[in-house]
Amino acid sequence: MKLRRLRWAGLWPWLALLLAGILAGGRLGAGIVAVTGIAGLLAIGAALAPGRNPQVHLRRMLPHEPPMAGDDVEVRIEGHLGLGWPVVLLRLEDEPPAPLHGGSGPWHLGGRLAVAYTMRSVPRGQYRFRLCRVTLRDGLGLIERNLELPLPGDLIVYPERVALPAPRLRDESSGHEEVARGTRDFLPGDRPSRLHAARTAQRGYPQVRESTPPPEHARTLRLFAPNASVADLELAISVAASLAEALLTAGLSVGLSLGGASVPPAAGEGQRRRILQELALASSGRLAAADALPALPDGHGEPWLILAGTAAQQPPAAAAAVLLRVGCDLGEDAITVLGDLALWARSFAS
Repeated sequence: MKLRRLRWAGLWPWLALLLAGILAGGRLGAGIVAVTGIAGLLAIGAALAPGRNPQVHLRRMLPHEPPMAGDDVEVRIEGHLGLGWPVVLLRLEDEPPAPLHGGSGPWHLGGRLAVAYTMRSVPRGQYRFRLCRVTLRDGLGLIERNLELPLPGDLIVYPERVALPAPRLRDESSGHEEVARGTRDFLPGDRPSRLHAARTAQRGYPQVRESTPPPEHARTLRLFAPNASVADLELAISVAASLAEALLTAGLSVGLSLGGASVPPAAGEGQRRRILQELALASSGRLAAADALPALPDGHGEPWLILAGTAAQQPPAAAAAVLLRVGCDLGEDAITVLGDLALWARSFAS
């Protein structure tokens, strides 16, 4: 808790009124001086009301479920500030992290604190609230005091998504592919084609790749967007989030692979939250700076490749059961807006 400012907002008018009372003399002057003195006492009481160590109880209320990018988010704070002087006006103002904008509550007499405001069209990401501010003043506005109060809170905003039909299931989904897990010593019966040259040279004994087939009914969304614009990156992230929800709803195990995150396939609500959180926190700069396809996680299953930026213009020669080109300025065969994904999904599921 920090005292930011103690400002005598109306000091000069108060001094002028006191001087006028002194100069007027008589009963009128005495009355003016008395009223001015009372106003001064009220102002001093308001300044000292919280004491040296203010006692405050605040609660921040954020949405229980993470909102979606572009949604309006309502924030409420309620609480009470302990005062040793009841004749004080209080106003609470929240200070959310940039680029979000906060709001101020109404003036309340006494120790009640409350503010409710709406943040418009919040972008995806994670936002850490740290502070709010309380302004105290007397009724005549002679004095004003600001307190900074720590009030932490976390808000995560998932990417924008669109509802998609459940994709069809294929039992033969790349079950013949293998996922490299490491290397081991060469054993009789191992195929020479499995030899790992670099590891063999390092260990001084023949090393072979140790791998395992991917699980059935598993899909991994692989996002690659070198040199993509911010708009294309956000569209690609929304495509991945929408597909992940649809695949998980269909009962599949879903994984994610992109710059900065590699999530092995799994099923269920917990996996949905994990994937959406990774996409919410994905760095646009890191995705745009990628120079190679992100590595697939263990047990990746069927790879679904989502391309944006220069990769969407010249797709790399990578094995993928499904390939989606994403970009606002691409041709008719690409996803140019999120609504195109719903059309593609309906044709894919039929």
